[in-house]
Amino acid sequence: GDYYGRGDCYRHQGKLDEAMAEYSQALQLDPKFAGACWGRGDCLLAQVSTSIIFSYIITSDERMV
Repeated sequence: GDYYGRGDCYRHQGKLDEAMAEYSQALQLDPKFAGACWGRGDCLLAQVSTSIIFSYIITSDERMV
């Protein structure tokens, strides 16, 4: 559907919050829509990975001071 397609576009652009919102709308219409579930999982994984990377960079910078 349209929500899923927009979610994919946003995810590929790195707009993860927008993608999550679109995937959520798709899941409202069809709670068993595997593509939307998978897309949300990808977004969550990317958000967690980004947080871990930033945390590592900040910690590494603090050690260098």
